[in-house]
Amino acid sequence: MIAYQKEHSHKFRKFVEANPSLTQKEMAASMTICRALNQERQVYLERMKDVKPEEVVYYQQAVYEYGWGVKGERVYGKKE
Repeated sequence: MIAYQKEHSHKFRKFVEANPSLTQKEMAASMTICRALNQERQVYLERMKDVKPEEVVYYQQAVYEYGWGVKGERVYGKKE
């Protein structure tokens, strides 16, 4: 239990140092989201443990109707 507490304390300290502008409320929300995502990741990994790499198909749809650029300058892009 003490090892877990030390590890948790170390991770929290690193999180605070990386996000110095967050309020306590924002930190709590962020940590809660991280915890939920970690739980979802564990469920996903458990489901995928018996799947062979050659059976995995990746699909990504990256068509954006907008872009960010320098104020006053047009953003050009290519839509495929």
